[in-house]
Amino acid sequence: MIDEKTDNMKLRISRSYCFQVITTLFLIFVQADIRAATITLSRPVSLQAETITHLEQADTTNTNQWKLVVFGFTHCKDICPMSLANLSMLVKAAASEQIELNGVFVTVDPDRDTEEILSGYTQGFGSGITYLRFEGEELEHF
Repeated sequence: MIDEKTDNMKLRISRSYCFQVITTLFLIFVQADIRAATITLSRPVSLQAETITHLEQADTTNTNQWKLVVFGFTHCKDICPMSLANLSMLVKAAASEQIELNGVFVTVDPDRDTEEILSGYTQGFGSGITYLRFEGEELEHF
C-alpha cells in the first residue's frame, strides 16, 4: 500500500516536471505572448508587516533579497506554468547580473495543493522559486 502511494506520488511529480520542461521549451522556441496574463499595478501597494513575515518564511536563506510573487494553482494548465516559467527566467537573469532575487508561488487552491505537491511543482522551475500555502481567511488576508 505504501509502495503504491509512493509510486503514484513519483509519477505525479514526474509528470509535473515533464509538463514544466515542455512549457518552458515552448516559451523559449515559440516566444508566446502572454501579456494578457500579466497584471500591472498602477501604483505601489505597501505590504503589511505580516505579509513581509510570510514572504520571509518562504525562503529563509536571505531575507533581504527582492521577492516576486505569483499566485496560482498546480492544476492550472496554461497561465500558471507560463507565469512560473517567466518568473524562473527573471530569477536566473537577475542572478547572472548578481541581483539578489527569488520568486514565491502562492497557491490559491490549498485543498488540492498540498505541501508535497507544491514542493515538487516549484522545484521543476528552479531553486530560486519557493512556495507558500495558506488556508481560509489566512489566504484571503495575504
